[in-house]
Amino acid sequence: MSLSLAEQLAANKKKIADAKQQTAIKSTPLVPIEKKPVPSMASLLTEIYRHNPATWPNERYWTEYFDFIKSKNGSRDGSFNTLSMSEDMVRRLVTALSYAYKENVINQCVAKTFKLSQFMGLSEAFQFQIIDKIWDICTMAKTYSTALNAMEETTGDVEEKTTPLPSSLHPRTGGAGLPYVRGNVNIPTPFKTLGVGFRIDGEVKGGILESLARITTAGITAQVLNAAFMRTVRHMEVTGTTIALNTQAPRVYVESQDLFNETGVCVSRSLFGATAFPLRESVGSFGLWAVDVTGLLGFDTEKHQLAQSGNKNWRPGEKAYQSIPKNKVIGYVIIERSNDTAKGGWKFKIPQGSTWTFLGGSKDQQDYCTRELAAWASPTDYIVEGKYDFADEKVVQK
Repeated sequence: MSLSLAEQLAANKKKIADAKQQTAIKSTPLVPIEKKPVPSMASLLTEIYRHNPATWPNERYWTEYFDFIKSKNGSRDGSFNTLSMSEDMVRRLVTALSYAYKENVINQCVAKTFKLSQFMGLSEAFQFQIIDKIWDICTMAKTYSTALNAMEETTGDVEEKTTPLPSSLHPRTGGAGLPYVRGNVNIPTPFKTLGVGFRIDGEVKGGILESLARITTAGITAQVLNAAFMRTVRHMEVTGTTIALNTQAPRVYVESQDLFNETGVCVSRSLFGATAFPLRESVGSFGLWAVDVTGLLGFDTEKHQLAQSGNKNWRPGEKAYQSIPKNKVIGYVIIERSNDTAKGGWKFKIPQGSTWTFLGGSKDQQDYCTRELAAWASPTDYIVEGKYDFADEKVVQK
């Protein structure tokens, strides 16, 4: 059956359209499929961890080499060395590598030229040495040597960006202007005058503040000594490394110039600043502690940051100490933390009617703590914008 002229034209038109569609499909570039690393004993140590900013820091342990390494444990290399690496050692290595990537020093790192087979052929003691070398290139060891009267503390008012915030910082209660105002104007430098610092330590679980017994018995020590906290909260394995063993040396990240918080006992010189901890994303009820740092030598993180270029300072002002003895603990109060990353640095609430449980401190110190707490008591949450966190908003707590 012959086609009419109209039917022939329609068929030809369809063929042309089909041909164009096929040409378009062929010319469309294929989306490359990410190749997973192929486990090999010849792989460099830097290849056993792939840095993913989207999931870091909550996946610092992540590696596709766990099963491969397990399968090689107990085998021998060409020099007849027995190959071995425990799961904890893998986690120590991956934790250190994650920071080498984060601080942009991975290309200067010994792991860049070290093969997996070489690392697994080392004794455990030498494996620790390699991991310590990675930590030493992405962090700097500092000292606790600064007295209270030599520490940094601004006497200025609240400004919108970059400058340090006053130690006594209160929410604005009326009128136009910035959301915060300088509080206790009768004491220009309350941190250096009274020696009161603030920190979050311990979560309320089952109605009990988990840190209460520890702190009232032994004072406050660096969190790197708490292996369970480092593993479950900070997703880090540092046991046995220089980070955990040398508690006399607080560590500072080489790029961000922020303190590796868990290597010391960090305090904020303002109650406001302390509410940012333990992590910006923390949710729950936590213990806010007031401590007396008079007579203690510390590391002035704030002064160190202000000496760097590029606005590296944490605006509320951080100080670090090796430990806070139990007789230097002034008291504690429970605050609430929630998360609102879309709107700012962190979110917190101090319920109205909250009061300190005082354990020590002078009357002047206790009175100051009471005034600061009362200023922030509110039936609603405070949402802190990122610009009141780090001066450079690209810097994030690690």
